[in-house]
Amino acid sequence: MTQNLTSDQFQNKVIEASNEEKIVVDFWAPWCAPCQMLAPTLEQVCQESGVKLYKVNVDQAPELAQTYGVRGIPAVKLFHKEQIINQFTGVQPATKIKQFLQ
Repeated sequence: MTQNLTSDQFQNKVIEASNEEKIVVDFWAPWCAPCQMLAPTLEQVCQESGVKLYKVNVDQAPELAQTYGVRGIPAVKLFHKEQIINQFTGVQPATKIKQFLQ
């Protein structure tokens, strides 16, 4: 099960942890239909690839969305070494998500 992060957890679970491994963050909202469409595919690809996935509800943590330049959702960002190394917005097929993780 994918964990929803609060602003308080983000620094530790994403930024600091990204020094050890790649971490995917899905910025989403419960009312967002494309977010609901993307979630199962994103979760499956991350699980198969062994990459940690966290979700940030932009309604509950608007300051995180603002900090990381989220303009539309779903917005998916790949963190490594405390930096965003890749990102996409919108629903993507599994093949594109696999390429995104490389």
